[in-house]
Amino acid sequence: MRPTPKVLPRANYHTIYKIFIRDVLPNEDMKSPSSSTSLFGNRLHMESLANLLPARVFTVFRPQAAPVIMIGFTKRHVPSPMSGGSGQTTAGAHTMPNFIKTAAVAVAAALACAVAGAADFSAQTIRLAHTAAVSHAHHEAALQLAKNVSERTGGKVKVEVYPAGELGDQPALAEQVTLGALDSAVVSLGNLAMYSKKLNAMTAPYLFKDYDHAHRTIDAFVMPWMNEGLAQHDAVGLSMFDYGFRQTTTKGVPVNSAADLKGVKIRVPPATGLLAAFDAVGANTQKIAYSELYTSLKQGVVTGEENPVFTILADSLFETQDELALTNHYFDCQVLLFNKMFLDGLQPELQAILKEEAVKAQNLTRDRISHGEAAVIEELKKKGMHVTNPDRDSFVKLMKPAYDKIGELAGKDEMKKLLDAVEANRAK
Repeated sequence: MRPTPKVLPRANYHTIYKIFIRDVLPNEDMKSPSSSTSLFGNRLHMESLANLLPARVFTVFRPQAAPVIMIGFTKRHVPSPMSGGSGQTTAGAHTMPNFIKTAAVAVAAALACAVAGAADFSAQTIRLAHTAAVSHAHHEAALQLAKNVSERTGGKVKVEVYPAGELGDQPALAEQVTLGALDSAVVSLGNLAMYSKKLNAMTAPYLFKDYDHAHRTIDAFVMPWMNEGLAQHDAVGLSMFDYGFRQTTTKGVPVNSAADLKGVKIRVPPATGLLAAFDAVGANTQKIAYSELYTSLKQGVVTGEENPVFTILADSLFETQDELALTNHYFDCQVLLFNKMFLDGLQPELQAILKEEAVKAQNLTRDRISHGEAAVIEELKKKGMHVTNPDRDSFVKLMKPAYDKIGELAGKDEMKKLLDAVEANRAK
């Protein structure tokens, strides 16, 4: 038995097409339709449509924002599901299977919503800022979101993208979003921990064994858990962009174990877990704004830093460093953050589009980061960096003080919730 198709409150034309393909076209009645009628527009009645099955999609197309769907139906009279009356079928008649009638009603409802809801977007501009370079996957994802939103709203809704810190660093972007001065930004969890202290737990080192493990945990637990806290600060995350596993770079200091970092002056961002992790191995941690990092490395203010390889390449940090240690000490992901009041104030159709495109943008970063990491490492080798694979266990066994400190800041209960989710989503 085929499952009853779901009718979404606001369905797009892809949904309608899938309903036909899945639930209507495979039926035996479709193999020899006798006559057809075309229906246009959004003034479709479920009862009338039920009396015109079986059906065949003749054409599905979409000029600008409004979908126009042409559906051919074989004329056939059946008992009305709304009037409760009885009727005689035409020659060769038989009772219509319930699942086909259900599909008809589903299509009518979906079609009415799709055609009626797609064309009435008001002209507006949404501002989205991030700090990644224009060559980074985050910028590509932001541009994809902007393009798709524009296309799906007939050009009425424009997403302006401000890359490379044009509107400020991440703490500034987070503040602007929470205050309503900026519509959207891509911000790390570490920078959001000042608004929701439990997010400090996500800065813990060595949480995830690989990208798939991180993605499963984020999708199943982190997103709703995170948004519970952010809602109190008028913010909401729509998706989570991959930034990549963070690695360690130095100048003139090969790193093969945790002991090699003892006493090394290294710049670490102001994320609780990262600072605690490098403090635990005995490094001399320094807090330097990212905007000043390149100059600080060039001038020898610090000997090393840590970042995903994509950032090391995109921001030319390899020009100041000659050693790359694949420590994989922290999985970095960044939230596509919206001001909640702003988002809630948009018409529901636009909210749905933004949420869908946010996930598509997230998935682009997942593909680019996880599948592109090896190629970036090879590129860094070509640019003169010496690559090592340090002993992971030499780091992990030193992390208890870091976890204790993170647990104090995040709250022990919240830390346990996250660690339980991490373990639950570990592949068996």
